[in-house]
Amino acid sequence: MPNKNPHVSFAQSKKQCVRHTLLRNEVEWSHYTNQYERLYYQNQQQHTLSMYLNGGYETHRTDVPSSNGAPGRFCLMPQNSESRWEIGVPQEFVHLYFSDAHLKHTALKVFDIDPRQVCLPERIFLKTLS
Repeated sequence: MPNKNPHVSFAQSKKQCVRHTLLRNEVEWSHYTNQYERLYYQNQQQHTLSMYLNGGYETHRTDVPSSNGAPGRFCLMPQNSESRWEIGVPQEFVHLYFSDAHLKHTALKVFDIDPRQVCLPERIFLKTLS
């Protein structure tokens, strides 16, 4: 049953963290569950790559037109982005958090790209390749 209450912050939401791991300095991931909630996500300290594992079929953005989530769909929320969400039926998802410094260091070391040229676009509900 959908919740029409005002949006709450992701940090204060009813989400449950199943596990959290620091992979290396400036890179970590968290596995969450959540359901029936309206929330806003302010991404001021790092970039977030989110992937739905289960559910998410009724989850969508409320601040911009968007499709709904589903298992295997990704969202990329760059640092300094803000978004508002309607969370529906129970869902399970993971967030990979990484700093801008890590992103730019990786761009230079792995891809030989000038870090000043790196800018992540916001992407919502990209489908994985089958």
